[in-house]
Formats: sequence, structure tokens, C-alpha cells
Amino acid sequence: MNAIQIRSSVQAINKRERNIEDMEKRAFSVMADWLTEVTLQGKELIAIRENVEHGSWRRMFGNTIRIHYEKAKRYIRVAENIDKIPELKNARSMAQALALIAERSESESAGPPQRFPEYIEAITRAAKLVGFIERVPFQQWPSEGLTRLKEQMLPIAQQLWPDKFQS
Repeated sequence: MNAIQIRSSVQAINKRERNIEDMEKRAFSVMADWLTEVTLQGKELIAIRENVEHGSWRRMFGNTIRIHYEKAKRYIRVAENIDKIPELKNARSMAQALALIAERSESESAGPPQRFPEYIEAITRAAKLVGFIERVPFQQWPSEGLTRLKEQMLPIAQQLWPDKFQS
């Protein structure tokens, strides 16, 4: 490539970049309008849902309301969350909006794990051990494995059946 060709390519690149930036601004403006319309649609659907007889809401789709029910649910999810999730106002697609909502839902529900009482945890773990032993019977275990299990189970057995272990 000679100097004239390079200069011509640089000019083309710069012109194309200006076009890309202009298109991006227009696309973002259109997407902001899209999000506004989706939100309004969702709020209108919510208002109808709250004012129709129980059981008739779902039947309205297809004939009375000419939107697929699943699409309406997505509109409603956006409308219900638009004020709760500031980042949602920057969504550029329905998939991105729903991903932001799902991400928020997961982070809100991801508090400390719910714990069962210790005795329930112990019963659950014992049941898993029993299930394992049913799948892999003692006859298939090496002798050192059986010896170790007996050593670990002996204190438990002594507490469960103290009358059988009295000296």
C-alpha cells in the first residue's frame, strides 16, 4: 500500500467511524423508546390483570389481547422492575432486560443458606450413608475400610444403644 492508498483508507475508516457513532446514537434512542413502550405495555397489562375476574386473565390472550401470553409476562416483568433496578433503564433488548431482572432476583434471594436443625442434617447424612452401603455392600469393601468405619461408628452405636455396650 502506498501513501495515497493509506491516506484514502484512513479517510474511509474515519468516515465509517462517524457513521457508526451516528447509527449507535440513533439505535440507543430507538431502544430507549422501545423500553418505554415495553414498560407502558407491561403496566397496562398489570392494570387489566388486577381488574379481571380470577381465571379469565389467561384466556384473554390470543383473541381479546393479541399478544402471546409469554410475551405479555415478559412485558409485565419489565414493568414491575423498571423502578427497582436502575440498570434496567439501559437494557438494549428484552433478553438483556430479563437477564438484569434475573440477576437481581438471584442476588436478593442469595442470602445466607437456609439451614435445617442439626439433627435433621445428621439424619439426612445417615440416610445417604445407608443408601451408599446398599449400592456398595460391605462385602465389596476392603478390610481397612470396614475397620475404619467401625471405629467411627462405635461411639455413635454406644450412644444409640447404651444397654448393649455396658461393661
